[in-house]
Amino acid sequence: MSSLEATIEKVLLSDSAKISEGTEELKVAFKSADIIPALCQVLGTSEKQDVRQYAVVLIRKHLNRKKHWVQLKADVKKGLKEGLIQYLISEPVKSVKSSIAQLMGVIAKHQKQLDRDWPELLQLFQHFITNNDPQKQEIGTLALKNVLDTSAGSVASFLPAFCILFKHVLETSTNLASDTVYNTIVGMKHLIPLLSEQKSCISSYANLLPGTLAAANAMAFIDEDKAIEELGILDELLEEHASVLGQHLQLIITACMQIALNQSLPDAVRVKGVLLTGWIARSRKKAFLKQKLLQPVLEALFQLMAAPSAMEEEEEAYFNADAESTTPQLCASQTLDTLALSLPPDKLIPALAQFIEPALQGNDVYRKKAAYLALSVIAEGCTEYIRTNCLENFVQCIGTGITDESTVVRNAALFALGQYSEYLQPDITRFAPLLMPILFTYLEQLCAGLEENGKEPSGVDRMFYALETFCEQLNDDLLPYLPILMQRLMTTLEPRFSVHLRELALSAVGATANAAKEKILPYYPHIIEVLKTFLTVDSTDDTRPLQIQALDTLAILSRSVGPETFKPLAWDSINYAIQLVKNSGEEADLRKASYGLFAAISTVLKTEMSPALKEIVPFLIESIKSKDGIVTHFKEDADKVYPVYEEVKEDLEEEDIDGEFTDDEDVCSDIVGYDLKNDFTEESEEACLALKEIAAEVGEAFAPYLKDCFPVVYSALNYPHESVKSAALSAAVQITINWSKIPTPEAANEVNDILLSLVPKSAELIHFDPEYSVVMAALEVFSDLLKELKGVVLQGEGHQEAIINCITTVLNNETECQKQEGQGDDEEDELEEDEDDDENDAEQDMMLFEYASEVLNPLGHAMPNDEFGFVFKKLLPTLINKTKKKWTIGQRSFSTGVIAECMEPLGAAQIANFSGQLMPLLLKLAQDSVPDVRNNSIYAIGEMAYHGKDPIFRYYPEILQTLSAVIPKNDNGPHVLDNICGAIARLIVTNVKAVPLDQVFPVFMMHLPLREDYGEIKPIFECVSLLYQMGSPQLAANLDKVIITAADVVGTDKVPKEVSVDIVSLLKTMQKDFPDKFAATAAALAPEAAARLQNAFEG
Repeated sequence: MSSLEATIEKVLLSDSAKISEGTEELKVAFKSADIIPALCQVLGTSEKQDVRQYAVVLIRKHLNRKKHWVQLKADVKKGLKEGLIQYLISEPVKSVKSSIAQLMGVIAKHQKQLDRDWPELLQLFQHFITNNDPQKQEIGTLALKNVLDTSAGSVASFLPAFCILFKHVLETSTNLASDTVYNTIVGMKHLIPLLSEQKSCISSYANLLPGTLAAANAMAFIDEDKAIEELGILDELLEEHASVLGQHLQLIITACMQIALNQSLPDAVRVKGVLLTGWIARSRKKAFLKQKLLQPVLEALFQLMAAPSAMEEEEEAYFNADAESTTPQLCASQTLDTLALSLPPDKLIPALAQFIEPALQGNDVYRKKAAYLALSVIAEGCTEYIRTNCLENFVQCIGTGITDESTVVRNAALFALGQYSEYLQPDITRFAPLLMPILFTYLEQLCAGLEENGKEPSGVDRMFYALETFCEQLNDDLLPYLPILMQRLMTTLEPRFSVHLRELALSAVGATANAAKEKILPYYPHIIEVLKTFLTVDSTDDTRPLQIQALDTLAILSRSVGPETFKPLAWDSINYAIQLVKNSGEEADLRKASYGLFAAISTVLKTEMSPALKEIVPFLIESIKSKDGIVTHFKEDADKVYPVYEEVKEDLEEEDIDGEFTDDEDVCSDIVGYDLKNDFTEESEEACLALKEIAAEVGEAFAPYLKDCFPVVYSALNYPHESVKSAALSAAVQITINWSKIPTPEAANEVNDILLSLVPKSAELIHFDPEYSVVMAALEVFSDLLKELKGVVLQGEGHQEAIINCITTVLNNETECQKQEGQGDDEEDELEEDEDDDENDAEQDMMLFEYASEVLNPLGHAMPNDEFGFVFKKLLPTLINKTKKKWTIGQRSFSTGVIAECMEPLGAAQIANFSGQLMPLLLKLAQDSVPDVRNNSIYAIGEMAYHGKDPIFRYYPEILQTLSAVIPKNDNGPHVLDNICGAIARLIVTNVKAVPLDQVFPVFMMHLPLREDYGEIKPIFECVSLLYQMGSPQLAANLDKVIITAADVVGTDKVPKEVSVDIVSLLKTMQKDFPDKFAATAAALAPEAAARLQNAFEG
């Protein structure tokens, strides 16, 4: 036995003293230039498997860094390459053979030209893979797989030859579940990024897909991990070259669904089949719909969702938003959620209804459960369609389900109610008379059952989720139910009930306070006393959930009851939360709740909170910087060897003077993936959000912390989770805004430096981030910065072009998150597209459109009118296209709203250039059959007249005629009539002589006060003020109506404070000029309105 072999044996012992001794000996050994030949000798001669394995991994770890390979003598390199081929062939142990193949991959990546520098390796691939001997085939494919893992980029020219080898294996193999086939498919996967360089191989890959799917299906019965990895080739193709899937899409979907429905397969493989189906539908949605795959996929998903679960916990897993897709049933519901977010609702919901309706009418409780789950998971992605077409029917169904005799059905229906309450507010609130009595009855039965037998029913989480989310959306409509609701919730908080139930009830109290606002005050003292009992108890695993929920509820109360009420508790709450953070240890949830409380209290204390910032801000920074939520996974053997090798390496390696080689090469080569821990991720997100709100509320007192905060927040824009990135974007904007308010030249320069980083980074995320939420947050960065900093944002080189390019890219559906069909690389699909395929947008695509469009108004205000006119001209065709009847109501109405918002920044000169194109369109849309489209079109007409001035005067008769025709329509909502009033007011203000007041003004006054759209109060009172100054007899005849309209909004949050001040000023003038008429009208006001008016006059 060699001394080196003996040293390695020491390191492999369980004796720590021997390990330390062996490690020291390895440090000495690695100082020798002959260490690599010596380790090769151990590899070739040792009889012990673990020694040979350790030796080859040490060689690989050392040679992974290119400088170590370069330093080897030529004869050593030659001998090593020759020896490894022989060792690979002769090694009897599979795990050692695999490590040798990995080492060969490392050496291959250091070769400049593989066919010249290591021709023997290419010969091995050719001779062994095409050999009829199964063992030789396995060796050849093992070597090829590992070489391609590390060196795919350097072998691009050999891709056609490798495709021939892949084809040979898949077509000749008699055992599709063999490692030879597995190695081949993994090798294929490594080469997918190179297909763009070798387009001739794309068809080869497409032809190999049927064999690949058959192999994965066969492997699923033998090794589920390998089967999942084989199916992973579809993931890579979807990411890099989705068009490869085109001709086999039906085959792929069918195979995935067969795998998902096969109950004899492991759950993990079935889950992979379901997930792939969702991803394919999302990325290839046009082809997916065109090939009529939606119906069979929905049938399979519904069948999976309706399958009974083995355990009660699995039956309720759908309720947990953080639950992983560990079962086919849960994954099926999450995939349906993906379809709802990705596919046009008018295609999805009618197809889905064919499964939901029979299930609800039948007697199978699990199919009923599946129906309610289906209704639940489509709520987010199909909000607008449901709101417009089927909300009442769906809610009626849900109400029936909540009273079903089956617990399984009831729980799913309660979950559906919670989802609809979350995503369909405020429309859902009109069903309170139907749903609140059902929920109260449910809560009463729950409490009675608990008192009787002391056991929580399985549906308690669902019941509270539904109650909480529904009540939170009711706002003032909750007030009639408030006494009985609070009585039952406070009863449920008594110590005789379980910690879990009290946690749920405490959360519901917070939701109730959020809805009731200051109306919760009668219950406030009692709630605080209850919270104190939870907050002062010793923190244990059992009590901590109550403690965390108590912090959350306290934060909500601080926002709800008003600053003066909460201020006496504010500092005690801050100091308590600071101590909790200091002692939180590994409890990320505790820190998250504390940060939420800090943010909430900042809305109470404002600048008075500044003394606490020196302790709070460092907490937030550390949580944002923390990588505790990111778990790195290394290759199997790296876990065992890497730490020891690193210890050896520390004393041996010198700095790279030229910087050509980095230590990162060692790390990256062994990383196989990351996991994210939800609690730590949520802590980082909450820290960003708290930082943003505190900076906004504390204002200039936050200035000392700006320099420390921005680099940390900016770094978080690379965090591998969308929620943290989105929150970091929000925080970065607020920090920039705070900085911009420091009135020094140094601060101005620092703001410019920040913008030079933040604007390009936001643009990068808009173009390339795959998550809609991140792209929306990045678009919001532009909106917020432009609103606050205006032209300063555009001063940086390329900033204006970058922002305009982002808007254009989103409106043209060309960002990474919008990409579908492997754009540009699938001519066959492009030829099949219908002219109106662009209408097949999912609702989240439209949300993205809205976020991009909302940048236009602040962008216009930050630019010269003529430059913005050029931008508007470029985007106008897209906006006009979106007003056509083929689009959804939301898309059509929003597009007209965007046009309206652009009028002010365009100005009169530019509006003149577009009036001939826009005014006829808007007049037509103002008479549309859809009230929402009419509403925004009328608003746009008013804005165009108000800001367009003279060029619009010629349209006044036609505008007035159109408005007159719209007023009598039976389906006008209050918002339509409000906007008609606003439009008339703008016409009068702009050109009073062009409006026949004797005909128009009585009709105008007839529809006041405003009912819903209080944004129109400003132009209305601008009009009233003008007419009053003119001494208009029409106005004088309607002074009582003016006073009533004013009293409806003065002293409320319906209008901004500055507008209210202007209205009060006008009213005081009226009171002075017409005291008797004013007094008579004021006396007839409702007591609450009269009191507000009196307070406003005295204020």
